[in-house]
Amino acid sequence: MQLTQIELKDLVTQIADETALKIVKYLLGKEDISEFVIAETLKITVNEVRNKLYKLQAHNLVSSTRRKDKEKGWYIYYWTFKDKDAYELYFVFKKKKRDDLVKEIADEDAHNYLICDKSCNRMTFEEALEQNFKCYSCGGVLKEEVKKKNVSIMKKEILVLDKELAKVKV
Repeated sequence: MQLTQIELKDLVTQIADETALKIVKYLLGKEDISEFVIAETLKITVNEVRNKLYKLQAHNLVSSTRRKDKEKGWYIYYWTFKDKDAYELYFVFKKKKRDDLVKEIADEDAHNYLICDKSCNRMTFEEALEQNFKCYSCGGVLKEEVKKKNVSIMKKEILVLDKELAKVKV
């Protein structure tokens, strides 16, 4: 299966940035495209193209083949986007995000947090005690943060992630 444009954007921007997304969109449906062709078409430097492609390759989203240029003697890399691996990685990222939220909820339940009126810093009770219950950024008085709001937002996010993950077994 293939990712939707929104899912693709979400995945690629988590790994790299908008420039990498342009490169991926250019590579979609194509095979063995030279890094020089990508750079020329998208009007970005070859070094930037390589940098973004290496980030994507670290997550197994693109593959490359290396061939030697007969005229110059340099190696040129030809790149292909891996749709199947992208689809699987997207849901691995979603699963990790869900697991992180579950851990964060457990952390919220285990600690009491304090925060100033300007929301500069969020501290545990022990950290606030060391600071004499004053924000070290603005000097404001620290007050206990309302947990229910944060936890309910995270629980809603977990429900959304559960629905997305239920669609596919990775």
